[in-house]
Amino acid sequence: MTDNTLLKRQVKVCNGNKAAAYGVRLSRPDVITFYPITPQTPLLEYLYEWRNAGLLDTEFIEVEGEISVMAAASGASAAGARTFTATCGAGLSFMFDSYLWPPALRLPVVMANVNREASPPVQVSAGNSDMMVVKDGGWIQVHVEENQEILDSMIMAYRLAEDPEILLPVQVSYDGFVLSHLSQKVEIPAQSEVDAFLEPVRSVDRPKLDPDEGNTFASWVRGVLLAEFYYKHLAAMDRVKRKVYEVEEEFYKIFGRRYGGLIEEYRTEDAEIVLIGYGSEVGSMRVVVDRKREEGMKIGLIKVRVFRPFPVEQIVNAVRGKKAIGVLEKNLCWGWNSGHLFMEMKAALSELGSSIPMADFLDGFGGLDVTLENVARSAAEIATIGVTLCRFETL
Repeated sequence: MTDNTLLKRQVKVCNGNKAAAYGVRLSRPDVITFYPITPQTPLLEYLYEWRNAGLLDTEFIEVEGEISVMAAASGASAAGARTFTATCGAGLSFMFDSYLWPPALRLPVVMANVNREASPPVQVSAGNSDMMVVKDGGWIQVHVEENQEILDSMIMAYRLAEDPEILLPVQVSYDGFVLSHLSQKVEIPAQSEVDAFLEPVRSVDRPKLDPDEGNTFASWVRGVLLAEFYYKHLAAMDRVKRKVYEVEEEFYKIFGRRYGGLIEEYRTEDAEIVLIGYGSEVGSMRVVVDRKREEGMKIGLIKVRVFRPFPVEQIVNAVRGKKAIGVLEKNLCWGWNSGHLFMEMKAALSELGSSIPMADFLDGFGGLDVTLENVARSAAEIATIGVTLCRFETL
């Protein structure tokens, strides 16, 4: 099939869901499995429209719920297909049983999670609690800040997932409503450019279901063999830390955009204190950092882009010598009275051998805006916590 609408680069105004859909379309998936759920549904509607218009050559598998969505995606990937799916919120929770299969079987499924608060209590609003429920399910997790990064991350996800050194599923998460329904300027790459970028993994020879060869997937495993499964999975996750930079560098050579790899540092070189966050709120954090710099505060920003595997080494190097750290996030780590990123940071900073005062700021629950005023309060607070190791604040 020839798609004459993407012969050259174009600049469009797109919401986050459409940016993700363009990234998927340009990556030419063989199979898309889905079940609708807000705020993810428009993403799949765009793909459906393009398929019906003859612009997307893929097979859609419609199922009765999210657990079957991932089961179908796993089966298609095991048979050798490039696959895609998307979900969010309660759909991600319902998917969890089959969510664990792709990483265990080393299947390079790519999924968009359009972040939404987990239920109950019942609500349909932006939040990061859904993705944190599954953070230790064995997937590579990428969290993005804005719509151009959504599109680019979808394309890079296939290059990363299907790399023969990795062969793990990738979850690209972006904030529901805040990004999924927000329109921004987005550059759409040419199809030929994306084809060239993905060519190195287009025909990777990986284990596949083949009735003539009798390969077995999802067989009964225990004892030493199970330990070997875990060891190889961990080794692949460790290789991701290097591979992310290699993939992004190749992407930069073709498209001229890069995002820092595992983390992005902003104005941290001479910073005495740093804010750390991820997702759409990073945009507000950048504005506050710039304003505080104008006021004379030596403050910087670290954006955590890849949450799994967690970039311990990169973060330790970035915060070494800083006087205080403020973590801003919109999720809860039950039992610790903090957010998940805060707990990851506490574990990572143990590698320093010294304590840096750190505060956790929780905001944005249930679709609340992460305002510039609240981020500025966080910055002012961490500038004064020098004698306190850990604090917890709700904005």
